[in-house]
Amino acid sequence: MIGRDEFVAKRSARWDELERLLVDKGLHRLPPATISRIAALYRVICADLMRARSLGIGADVTGHLDVLASRAHNVLYAPKPYRLRALWDLIVFGFPRAFRANWRFNLLAF
Repeated sequence: MIGRDEFVAKRSARWDELERLLVDKGLHRLPPATISRIAALYRVICADLMRARSLGIGADVTGHLDVLASRAHNVLYAPKPYRLRALWDLIVFGFPRAFRANWRFNLLAF
């Protein structure tokens, strides 16, 4: 059976790397390679968390991994930043385009 210290020693470099990458709040500003690395590390952290839970490594390690996995999830799956320009484009371009594409249904509804 693997011990707590051995488990942490083998994996802590990846955990630290993810911690450093999560310092930047704006994921949409990062290069694609960095985003891919964050996603890969997120999957590794989730696997490490499940492994730590199944081995009974300790509440402090699983708590740290749980917080780290949560932060990575929130960064990766956060919605795009709200832009007022998108609302303007919907009103000026999107709605009229949809209205013209479905004019028969609109006529029937009127």
